[in-house]
Parts: sequence; structure tokens; C-alpha cells
Amino acid sequence: MRVVRREAFEHVADARVTLHGLPEPFRYLILLGYLSTFTLLLAVVLTDVVGQAAQLGYTSGGELVHVPVATVIFATTGLALGWAFLISGATDAGRPLALSFLALLAFQSGMLDPGSAIVGLVVVAAAGALYARSHGHPTAWRHRPVMEFVGWLVLCAGLSVYPWLLGNAQEVAENVDLVTAFLAVLMLPMWVAFGLDTVDFAARTARFVAANVADRVSDHALRPGVAILASGVVLGSFVGAATFRDSGSQSVAYGWLSLTFLASLLVLAFSAVAMVFRRWTKEAATIGVAGLVLATLVPLAFSVAVRSGQGLDEAALGAAGVVPPGVVFAVLLAYNVLTFVPRVTDTDGRRVGRPGRVLLYFGYVLIVVAASGFQLAVVGRSDEGFRFKDFVDDCYGIGLLVLGIPYLLWLLVRRRDRLIGPQR
Repeated sequence: MRVVRREAFEHVADARVTLHGLPEPFRYLILLGYLSTFTLLLAVVLTDVVGQAAQLGYTSGGELVHVPVATVIFATTGLALGWAFLISGATDAGRPLALSFLALLAFQSGMLDPGSAIVGLVVVAAAGALYARSHGHPTAWRHRPVMEFVGWLVLCAGLSVYPWLLGNAQEVAENVDLVTAFLAVLMLPMWVAFGLDTVDFAARTARFVAANVADRVSDHALRPGVAILASGVVLGSFVGAATFRDSGSQSVAYGWLSLTFLASLLVLAFSAVAMVFRRWTKEAATIGVAGLVLATLVPLAFSVAVRSGQGLDEAALGAAGVVPPGVVFAVLLAYNVLTFVPRVTDTDGRRVGRPGRVLLYFGYVLIVVAASGFQLAVVGRSDEGFRFKDFVDDCYGIGLLVLGIPYLLWLLVRRRDRLIGPQR
């Protein structure tokens, strides 16, 4: 457990947005981005823990669903902040990208209030024309980033508040539901990357365990020990899977042990082939150790997320009643958005400088968190409607298996030191 905590903390520390080298005004905006993100995540937790007070009922996909009023408010606030960050960052790339984001903002304002879409179009068009006229150079905004961000925030907040002033709350909730479901496409790369990141986390853990075992165990004890351990894992997982078979194929324990049996059987077969061809060296035994760690962690992640029938958040701890599902989901989402930091945010680009890239990142994160928090809080959907948890599980499964397995094979063939550590 100490190894897992160490790897998780190191991964988060490596992925954070650094303030070094950024002008002081941008540091304030980055701090605002982190504060806004954690506030939205806290809202997800509080909504799930406090209860379902002050519910709004509305029609979604022909069925009656409910969502807390506070969730609607937090979602619209998060969308306004996200768009302000996005447009502020896009202006660093010049007019085409900035005007494209303004056009998307106008489209969203029409979805939030179709009856008054013309107002959003006029306001956004006026803002775009003012921006195109006043910015003779695409990077002139860097001299007044806070002022420009506040200006875009006022515009985005106004477009978000306007539907509340004209329509009733049920219509606003229905339109926010439509917008956040439409924005689900933005969440796809993040949750796919989370699945791949889970595999990478398992590989880092396997490297740590394998390297320490290779350093502390002698060659004569390591080679037979790994073969015996692989045989024990194969036998133990087979017996465990047979024991849990009566609980059905949707059981997390049954799915985990079944997949662990198959994966560890491959490790045992690798050991046997290496012995037959006299290739059972210390390096091969170290690969076997790493393979056993992966054969345990990756099937566990897949079984919890996909085979439980409850969703990534409920199956982890919520189903057992230990922690509310919303809390678990918020923790997973927080870890995801914290580690989903493109490396390009630490460098200047040809078209978009580092300050602009950082603001674009926070805009993306805030929109994803706001949309995720709203969809998570909606209750009453049938299996035929859009189920956010199923969407998350599918994206996570794609990253875990479709991309994760080839990634592990690539590590084994081309980057073996990242899987078992440097060999002496």
C-alpha cells in the first residue's frame, strides 16, 4: 500500500502546472483555476453527501428526471469560468481560434435558452468584433491578462445568468442537461487517458516492486522463487474464481480472479518457455515479477470499472457502503484532472505561448468538471437514456484495454527499463 501511495503522489506532483517562468498576473489566474476546480469538485461531494434537497424536476429524453438546484447553479458557474479561461487562452493564438471559441460560446448560449438565442448571438458577435478591431497584434493581451479575463468572464457570466432571468428553473435545468450531455464529447479523451494512465500507474508500481526484488534477492533464489510464485498465483486465482463463480459474471471478485488467472498463466508460460530454452536469467525472472504485479493490478482495475455493473465510482467503495459514490467519483475526477496536464503547458509553442496553453488547459478542465458534476447528480434516468456513468466506464475501458495492452507490450519490447528498472 505504501508503494501505491508513493507512486500516486509522485505522479500528481510531476503533473502539476508549475508557476515558474510565468508572469505574475498569470500566476493569479492559475491559482484561480485551481481554486475554481476544487470548488466544483467539493460541490460534487457536498451534493452527494448532504442529500437530495431542493430538487428540480424536468424532462430529459422523454422521461422525468431530477437534479439538485445547487448543482444547476454550480454547473452554469463552472461553464462560465471555463469559457472565460478558454477564450482568454485562445486569444494568444490569434483571431481565428478566439473567434471560433466565441462562435461555440454563442452556440451554447442558444442551447441554454433557444428562445433568446438571438441575444447571445448579438452579444458574442459584438464582443468578437470589438476584439478583432482592438487587437492589432494577437499577443497584445499578454500585457493585461487579468483585465481581459475579467472582461470575458463578465460576458460568459451574463450569458449564463440571462436564461435564469427569462425562464423558469425547470427549463434552465433541462437546457443545462442538454449542454452538458453535448459537452460529453470533450470528456472522452480525458477518461480514455485515465484508463491508459491506470495502466501506466500499474507499470510504475511493477517497476518499483521488480527493481527492489531484483536488488534484494539473490540470483539463485530469484529464478526458482518467481516460478513458484507464478504457480501459486495461477492456482490461487483459479481456486478463487471457482469459489466466486456462483455469484455471477458481474461479480467484481469473479472477474478479477478470472482475469488474474489468465494473465498469471501467461507469466507462468513465459517462465516455462524461458527455462526450456535456457533463457531463464535474472532479467527474465525480474520481468516475471513485474508481470505478476501487472497481472494483479490491471485485471482489478478492469473488473471494478467494467464488470461490476455499478460503475467506476460505486464499485470502488460506494457499493460497500464505505464511502458515498459521489465522493469516490470526485476523488477519481480530481486525480484525473490533476494528472491530465499536457506536457506542452510547460513550453512555448509556435502559435500558442505557454501562458495561453495553461489557460486553455484550465478552461477545458473546468468545463469537464462542471459537465461531469451535473450529469453525475441527475437521478431517474432509465437504461435507454444517456447514462453518464456508462459513458465514463466505456471510455475508461477503451483506455485500459484497447490502448493499455499495446502500451505494455511496447514497454516490454522497446522500453524494458521502464518496466523492470535498470539491470546490472
